Amino acid sequence: QSDIKNKNLYIISDFQKTSSDFNQVKNDTAVKVNLVPLLATQKSNVYVDSCWFESPIRQINQVEKLHVKIVNNSENVIENNAIKLYINNQQKTPSSFSVDKNSETEIILSFVSKESGIQHCKVQLNDYPVTFDDSFYFTFDVTKYITVLSVNSKDAEVNQAYLSKLFFTDSLFVYKSVTETQIDYSSLSLNHLIVLNDIKTVSSGLTQELVKFVERGGSVLVFPDKNADISSYNTFLSAFMMNTIEVLDTAKTKVEKINLEHPIYKDVFDKKTFTATNLDLPIVHRHYRLMNKSQSNAENILTLQNGSPFLTKQNYKKGSVYFCSISLDESFGNFSKHALFVPTLFKIALNSQTANSLYYTIGKDELIEFKNNGVTESVLKIVSVNNAIEVIPETKVAEYKIHMNVHNQVSQADNFNVKSGKDIIAGLSFNFNRLESDLRCLTESELMATIETASYLNYTVIENTEKSLKNIIAEYDYGTKLWKFCIILALLFIAIEILLLRYIKG
Repeated sequence: QSDIKNKNLYIISDFQKTSSDFNQVKNDTAVKVNLVPLLATQKSNVYVDSCWFESPIRQINQVEKLHVKIVNNSENVIENNAIKLYINNQQKTPSSFSVDKNSETEIILSFVSKESGIQHCKVQLNDYPVTFDDSFYFTFDVTKYITVLSVNSKDAEVNQAYLSKLFFTDSLFVYKSVTETQIDYSSLSLNHLIVLNDIKTVSSGLTQELVKFVERGGSVLVFPDKNADISSYNTFLSAFMMNTIEVLDTAKTKVEKINLEHPIYKDVFDKKTFTATNLDLPIVHRHYRLMNKSQSNAENILTLQNGSPFLTKQNYKKGSVYFCSISLDESFGNFSKHALFVPTLFKIALNSQTANSLYYTIGKDELIEFKNNGVTESVLKIVSVNNAIEVIPETKVAEYKIHMNVHNQVSQADNFNVKSGKDIIAGLSFNFNRLESDLRCLTESELMATIETASYLNYTVIENTEKSLKNIIAEYDYGTKLWKFCIILALLFIAIEILLLRYIKG
C-alpha cells in the first residue's frame, strides 16, 4: 500500500513441494518478487500419515482393527521400527513396521475396548530429528447402548413379539414399542433405529418426521403391512428417492442371493466355505415387488430368485432407510422365524450408530458436528485432556445437533474434550497437516521453470551461494559495491608511481 515506486518483495522459504502452489498466487506486476530458496538441512522423514477403522462401529469387548498408514520419505529402508498405540494413556500391545525407501506401508493394530464412552488415543513412532508428526491423535466413542423404537399397528402383537424377543435379550439395546397412534414425535431423535412394523398407512406427518430423523443420521427399517396402502408407502419411499412398490406378487419364491460385501453380512459368513446352495435361505410366499427407478441408488442386501430385492438399503443424507419386501406375518414367509432374521436385524441396529470424525486437521476450517444429547448452553469449551489448552469455539446449539468451528484457535496437536460447564459432552482430536511432513523442496531450477511456465516476468530466483542472506539482498538492492576496490587500486597505483619516480631516472 506504500507509495514507493520500486517495490521489492523477498520470499524466503525452503519451498516445500506440497505447499508451494504458484498457481494460487495473484501476481502484482508492480512488485519485483525475489525468491530466496533456503537449503533444507533434513530431507528424510518417517511419519504417521493417517488411520481408520476397518468397521465403522465401535463395540465394547469386541476386537477392533485399526489401520495405520506410515510414510517413509527417505533413502533409507526402515526395518522393524517400533510403533505404539495408547488408549486413555494406557499402552496397548506394541507392534513394529517395515517400509521401503521413499515408500509407504499400512499396518493393522488390534485391540479390545474394555469400557464404553469417549476413548482418547494416540499412535506413536520414533523418528529423529523431525518429531512433530511422529504422534497421531484420534478419538472415538464406544456406545453404551443402542435405542430401538418399534412403531406397530394395533393388530401387530404377534409380529411385534419377534422384535421384542430379539432386542430385549441383549443389554446393548434399549427397546421400546408403541402403536402408530402413540408416537411421540419430539423424542424420535433420541433413537438410533426406528422400525415401522406392519403399519397399514404411513401418514404424511410420520413421513415428514422420519425424513428429518434420517437426515440427521438416524436409520429406519420398514416391514410393510400385509394389507398395506401402497399409495402412502410410495409417498414415503419417494421422499427418500427409493424404488416404489409396483404390486403385491403372490408367486412363491425364496431368497437366492446374499450380498456378502455389504456391512450387514461382511463378517457373518465364512466367504471361503459359503455357497448359496449349502444354505437354507428364507422362503417367501408373497412379496411386494418394487419398480426399478433410475434416480435410486439403493443397495440390494438380499435378493429373491426372480431378481426382485428382498431387503434393500438406501442412504439418504446422513442416515439410511432399509425396506423389506415382506411383512413379518407368517403368511408372507418364514423370515421372522429363520436363522437369518437375528443377525440381519442385529447388524442393522448396530450400523444405525453415527460415528463422528476420528480427528481433524489443524489449519483447516472444518465444521465439527455431533449429536445434541440435551445441551442447551451455547458457550462450550474445547479443553485438552491435560488442561493445558482451552479455547471457546464458535458454537451453534440446535435441537438435535451441535455445530462448532474453531477458526484456527487450536494450534497444538492433542486430544481434547468438549465441555458444557463441568460436563464432558464429546471428544475431539487435532493433528498437524501431513502435507508439512513431506520435506521434498523445489530446487532452483524447478523454481525457475515454475515461474517461467506461469509467465511471472517480475519474479527472480536468487541462487544459493556461500554469502550471507544480508549480503545477497544488499547486492540485489544496491548492486556490487566497488568503491573499496577503487581505493585499493588507487593506492596501489600511487605506490607504483612513487616507486617509478624514485628508482627510474629520467
